[in-house]
Order: sequence, then C-alpha cells, then structure tokens
Amino acid sequence: MGHSLTFGVLITNYNTWDNTIECVTKIAHFFGTDCKEIVIVDDVSDQKPSFEFPEMVKIFYNKVNVGYVRSVNVGMKEMTSDVVLLLDSDAMLISNISKQILEQFENEPKLGALGFQLVDKKGLNTGCWENEPNFWSLVLGQKLYEKFYKTVNRNAHFIVYSCAIAIRRACFVELDGFDENFDFLDGDADFTMRVNRSSWKLKRLDHVKIYHEGGGSPQKTSKRVLRYYVNRYRLLQKHGLLFSRFLVKNATLCRLSLEYILLYLAGRFVYDSVVFQDKLKGRKEVIAYVYASY
Repeated sequence: MGHSLTFGVLITNYNTWDNTIECVTKIAHFFGTDCKEIVIVDDVSDQKPSFEFPEMVKIFYNKVNVGYVRSVNVGMKEMTSDVVLLLDSDAMLISNISKQILEQFENEPKLGALGFQLVDKKGLNTGCWENEPNFWSLVLGQKLYEKFYKTVNRNAHFIVYSCAIAIRRACFVELDGFDENFDFLDGDADFTMRVNRSSWKLKRLDHVKIYHEGGGSPQKTSKRVLRYYVNRYRLLQKHGLLFSRFLVKNATLCRLSLEYILLYLAGRFVYDSVVFQDKLKGRKEVIAYVYASY
C-alpha cells in the first residue's frame, strides 16, 4: 500500500564527509525507493567529497560558513518532500523506519515533529529528548542540573534533539523554521518548544531506534560552555521562563564564582595543564558574559 505523503532526508555537513557518506549509504540501503530525496548542506568544509553519491542526492555548498541552524534552514528550503528526516552526519540508520514515520504523520494530520530513541553501538540510550528546560539549568549549571534534573524539572512538555528528528515541512514553514539567533545549541529546543505552543503536535517513538553516539562537533570545552550560557539564557528569555532575571543572574554568578575558586585551587592537581588552563579560561569568559549580559 502506497503512502499519501512523500519522504526525504536532510543532512548537514561540516568537515565530516566520511560520516555523511556512511549516513547516505545506510539511507540508500534501508530506505531505497521509499526516500524521494536526500539533501546535503555543506557549511564550507575544507574539502569536497570524491565519493559518487546516488542520483537522489543533492548537495548544496554554502558560500560562507553560516553554522548549523542556518544550514538547516537552507536545506529545508531546498526540500520538496512532505516529511523530512533531519539527521546529523554521524546519525546512522539501523533499520528501515520510513513506513513507521510516514504512518505517524498520515494518521495524525497535526503531527509537526517526531523524535526517536538514539542508541550507541551497544544499544544503550544516548539521549534524544528532555523536559522543556527551566531557569534551574542556568542557576545549577549543566552538571548539577543533570544530576538534580528529575527534582527541579517536572515540566509536562518535552523537547526533541535535532540530531535525528522527523519534521512535517508544512509545520517547519508555518513556524518560520529554526530561529537563526541560536547556533547549534538550543536551536532544536526552541523549535520544538514552538511546536508545543502551536496547533502542531510533538511526539516521540521510543521504540524506533537510530544510532547516534554524539560528540560529532568537536571544540574546546571553554567555547562550548560559553555557548551554552549564551543560548540557554536566550532560550529561556524568549519563552518567558527566566522567573526573575535579577535572581537568576546573581545566583548563577555566585555558583560560577565558587566553581572558579575551587577550580583554581584544586584543578591543577586533577587536570593536565592544557585542560586546566582551558577550564579556567572558560569560567572567566562565562562569568564576564553573565555579569555583562544577563
């Protein structure tokens, strides 16, 4: 029995052509003719691929490096399929899930986006969703927030990570796509939060698995930590979830300052010199940013 909706895949790439080629190979193997098109957006990688892609693959090369969020928007504008499976280049199919995806969207006309269970090579969950974040994610910081997550966040709504998410293109267009004020951190959180606040529906298929180890965007810890505090504050402010800007700012500064003192006193005995200096630099940058911008 045929499907009333068409189906395609969008992959973003930046210096990860080996992953992208493997990703496309698995898509072609598992989906076959179920997949109408595969669009790849390359964000000015150092080299172009020598691999001969299948005919269904279209590659778009950004003229300048615009980042993940804008690359997704570029790719979605080029898609013609009704339902688009957005994948990181290091997210790999392990079975043909196209029929399950299309059945969900066909059975629920207002289904806007669909998440899956992400697993590692051992089949263990690597995380594909969480409750919508709140101000505690800033006040406690990433590690403490993760540790006390179930206690401080009992939000009924959830967000889905964009490393592997199926999106109805009509929903994406209606919501104006990804907000380009975000980079790769929290751009997906913002989009799925907007789905939750619209007439569209967000859903998960926890029994449908896609391989994704994570960590496909290497960068220094200090840079990533700063990006977290920039984007998370922007996200919470946009959706009116800061509770009190004054209290959030000062509570966050107190915790960051205490962490800096502890790191300065004990960090050199725990980390090698390069990691130690990177962590010190990161804390200084974050404290300066929070003080000036929150």
